[in-house]
Amino acid sequence: MKKLVSLFAFLLSALILPAQGIHVYTAFGDSGTVLTSLRRPNTFNSTIQVMPDGNLLLLGGKPSPNGTILCKYNTLGDSLQGFAPSNYSTDNQTIFTFRVMPDGGFLVADSDSLKGLKRFDADGVLDLNFGDKGGANTFRIGVKEIILGQNGRIFVTGTKAGEGVSIIAYTADGIIDSSFATNGVFTYSNDGFDFFNGLHELPDGKLVAGGCSFPYGGGDSFNSLCRLTPNGVPDSTFGVNGFVKEYHIDGGDTWGTEMQPDGKVLTFGTNTSDFVGYIARYMPNGTLDPNFGFHGKTVFPAFSQILDAEVLPNGKILVYGAIKSPNGVTGIVRLSDDGWTDPFFGYGGIYFSPFERMYSAHRMQMIGNKIFATGNFNVYDSIANQSTVYMKMQAFVLGASVGTTSNEISTAVTVYPNPVQEALEVRFSLETAQNVQFDLYDLQGKRVQTLQESTKLEAGEQRVSLKINQELPVGAYVLMVSSGERRLSAVQVLKM
Repeated sequence: MKKLVSLFAFLLSALILPAQGIHVYTAFGDSGTVLTSLRRPNTFNSTIQVMPDGNLLLLGGKPSPNGTILCKYNTLGDSLQGFAPSNYSTDNQTIFTFRVMPDGGFLVADSDSLKGLKRFDADGVLDLNFGDKGGANTFRIGVKEIILGQNGRIFVTGTKAGEGVSIIAYTADGIIDSSFATNGVFTYSNDGFDFFNGLHELPDGKLVAGGCSFPYGGGDSFNSLCRLTPNGVPDSTFGVNGFVKEYHIDGGDTWGTEMQPDGKVLTFGTNTSDFVGYIARYMPNGTLDPNFGFHGKTVFPAFSQILDAEVLPNGKILVYGAIKSPNGVTGIVRLSDDGWTDPFFGYGGIYFSPFERMYSAHRMQMIGNKIFATGNFNVYDSIANQSTVYMKMQAFVLGASVGTTSNEISTAVTVYPNPVQEALEVRFSLETAQNVQFDLYDLQGKRVQTLQESTKLEAGEQRVSLKINQELPVGAYVLMVSSGERRLSAVQVLKM
């Protein structure tokens, strides 16, 4: 019954509500987006973090030669030249992830076999007093996450081929904390390929790690969670002897985890058989939360992957991922605490980014009510006949009801009638003259009809008459209003 009520609320919102709760932060970069010179990163675990001074630190591939690099941007999208961490780049090593520290310095995990964890000060200078003359041993694991624990402790988690996943504890100075687990290292193996993509410390000092496992020889993958006591021993009050194994019915990848203040654990990723994004929630005892989504899990048919989630102060959850679309689009969903889409956000709970050719989402960070998100952007060189994938940032603002995704349309787009059988009229107002195109998409992000090719419209009030193909099945669609590669607005319509 709850599922039917949620579906009814979704359809009702599609019929009577304009876009609400989010819009492009047009002061950022080029009207809300910045194409960086960074190449596609080797990891999605941590591509963007907020520094204490309010600026953004990005991790990506070097433009040339091969390697990885850290770069700093302000919240207007300006690259801060002269920032010393740009001098820390790798030609022979890969930066796996990083963690900004409260003093403005940061920790970096790279593929250095002897000193894989390094600390830099706020100016990007290597701290030679950390670990063994500037580096701490990570025992050759591919580090996925670094967190700052209580009492200055540092924890990393990652995977070592053939040996499962590890969690390593360090003192504040980069010395292995021998009081944790076995000589400072906790190792876990499920007799398969194991990955921990998230690590969190709870207020009581316990650690929660999560990811996924793939059995040797094939078979369904599963969500893999564990909770450790502060000294690195599996917590018997969580799951079965400290561990949770929840099989993906359709196979899947778990890209990350997030903690709620009440101790519940969110995991998110992709069901690999049909490439549908999902999010699941677990109770503090390790069981699926029966009051979240459908038996503890919410799936997003319009998304191919969910890469990040953020718990808001009001208990709602923002979810960021890639939309199923040949044009390369990312999207943000806001969920209520019960795991169902919030019909008062975006369009029926989903906000479609107006920036196309973002073929994969990475991570997002929030500063106040602003969202800064990264993804892959494909640039084609027709002369060289090759494509290069760069990192691109996009920025949005959460706030009161807004009618559009751009300030180029000064009023909300309305569609009449809605529901519609064939003919409809789109009403809106343009601040400037521009070429406008109208396309119809299904909820999987596939364009099913171009209602009107790009046509120049003058500034002012607009009323555009369109006709929907009668051969399209009855159901919900999204009417996209675009100008070139920019999406100006989107409205959910119901075809009868």
